[in-house]
Amino acid sequence: MNELERAFEAEVEDWRRRGLGRSLERPSHPIDFTSSDVLGLSRHPALVRAAREAVERDGIGGRAARLLGGGSPRTSSLEAGLAAWLDADAALLLPSGFQANVTLLPAIAGPGDVVVSDALNHASLIDGLRLSRADVRIAEHGDVEHVAHHLAAARGARRRFVVTESIFSMDGDAAPLRELSELCAQEGAGLVVDEAHATGVVGPEGRGGFAASGADPGPLVARIVTCGKALGTVGAFVVGSAALRDLLVHRGRGFVFSTAVSPAVVGALEASLELVAAADAERARATDAAARIASTLGLPPPAAAIVPVPVGSEEHVLALGEALGARGVGVGVVRPPTVPRGTSRLRVVCRADHTDADIDALLDALPAPVRTV
Repeated sequence: MNELERAFEAEVEDWRRRGLGRSLERPSHPIDFTSSDVLGLSRHPALVRAAREAVERDGIGGRAARLLGGGSPRTSSLEAGLAAWLDADAALLLPSGFQANVTLLPAIAGPGDVVVSDALNHASLIDGLRLSRADVRIAEHGDVEHVAHHLAAARGARRRFVVTESIFSMDGDAAPLRELSELCAQEGAGLVVDEAHATGVVGPEGRGGFAASGADPGPLVARIVTCGKALGTVGAFVVGSAALRDLLVHRGRGFVFSTAVSPAVVGALEASLELVAAADAERARATDAAARIASTLGLPPPAAAIVPVPVGSEEHVLALGEALGARGVGVGVVRPPTVPRGTSRLRVVCRADHTDADIDALLDALPAPVRTV
């Protein structure tokens, strides 16, 4: 081991000493509340069959960047179908939600622009804004007045944007999208909404948090629709105007310089979109389960299928996660830097295939102090 490798090892050991160690090895639990496959589509026979047929027809690999002829010949029609479902003009498919965000934000914002970002936005949004080199102002979580303050203070900027998740990934609450849209319309600012944990779960036909809010779409520049959660596959769409799509095709570096999405994924997504719009019963089962868990624990009602159970210290949340695992119940154990220090939590994601017995097992396995938070 050379000096640099020893430094790497020492850094990881320091993380572990602070209760922040991570591992790719995950035990399998009979009852799982970690997966974001909310509608249970990742193993749906229709998606598996569609992926297999796409591979047999078009091959397994993306082969090249899309501008060089890579990917599936059916990608454009898939994008058009997704855009129509979301009542948008256009969409562009990228390999992941993280890649979509770090492609979109530097393409639309840059030096001379001001972006107001919610304090609890996902790391991919944060990194995309860093890459943009725009002036980023952080607004208190869900605080429309604080957003308004930042926008007013930046009226001399070339462009102004507000960036938020619709359903927040670690807190499970909803952004005030109607109010943010009204504010952006008044200020002449653009609105960017990450729908990763909302698409397929909330809104009419599962069209997401923005559709559920009834907000004015006028200021809406883009929605990011992640496919690796309720849609049951992988990849992500940037959804917006035809002009936005054309801009990304020209200067979205994460799109231009990346190998195209596999035909198998495109085929599976085609099948997924046919199922998601009609999955009202599955959406209701998942969100009702989340509401029941939150109510039993005395927690605020969740906006979708995510229930964060506050614990506090890293040591305590690790111990609770291990105790639940020993009883066959898997939950997300969330610690810094994913969340601020002192706010470690159990993250429970409810799915359509969870039974009442599964929920009972989770609630029974939680110790009394957590059940009475």
